[in-house]
Amino acid sequence: MRARLPVALSFCFLASPTAAQTTWKGRVLDATDSLVISGVQVRVAGAHAIRTDGFGRFTLAGLEPGPREVVVRMLGYAAYTDTLDFPAGDFARDLYLTRVPRLLSTMVVKGKSVRVPAGFEDVYARGAKGIGAFITRERIDSLSPKDVTSLLSTETNAHISGYGGGYTVTTPRCRIPMIFLNGMPIQDTVSRKEILQFMAPSSVQAIEVYDGTNRVPMLYQPACGAIAVWTRKQ
Repeated sequence: MRARLPVALSFCFLASPTAAQTTWKGRVLDATDSLVISGVQVRVAGAHAIRTDGFGRFTLAGLEPGPREVVVRMLGYAAYTDTLDFPAGDFARDLYLTRVPRLLSTMVVKGKSVRVPAGFEDVYARGAKGIGAFITRERIDSLSPKDVTSLLSTETNAHISGYGGGYTVTTPRCRIPMIFLNGMPIQDTVSRKEILQFMAPSSVQAIEVYDGTNRVPMLYQPACGAIAVWTRKQ
């Protein structure tokens, strides 16, 4: 009788592949004139809410594929609610918000009456004090600058020059003034360059420029100078 040799059996356990997730990249735009809208809250059911950057862009990664509710909110615009069917992998889609009609108040800035969009009352009130330089939407329209850099160079004493892939800003009383976008400090050189060189002036509602520590409002302290860019909401 032939002896039976033991047979070694090997089992290979294969982990089930992880279901592909979705990465959604898009922009939020004004439905009236297709201008980008910054600071917009974008929320997908089951995921964290994010806000668009200064160019209206957003990226939501790690979404589960399939139909999911999307809610987008921004002051001055009607809330956007829809159910989108997310495919696995990369997904690109822009969203459009509809403006809500709002009454405009008026305020005297540098001896002129200007329209103040709802939500910008505090910004224009600071400009009316005359402590720093204040550039209004109307002034931007009349100049039609190619970028924020040329606008600042024309209207203020700020000196802007490129260096190492970024931009440096100086004023007579401040070597490096702080830069703010919609009230948030912008400190990295890449973001500063994007605002100064690539942001569309047509998307800007107002700019505040303060030179010297005693001129900078408490909102922007501590700083020896401040350049605050506010983008349009409606």
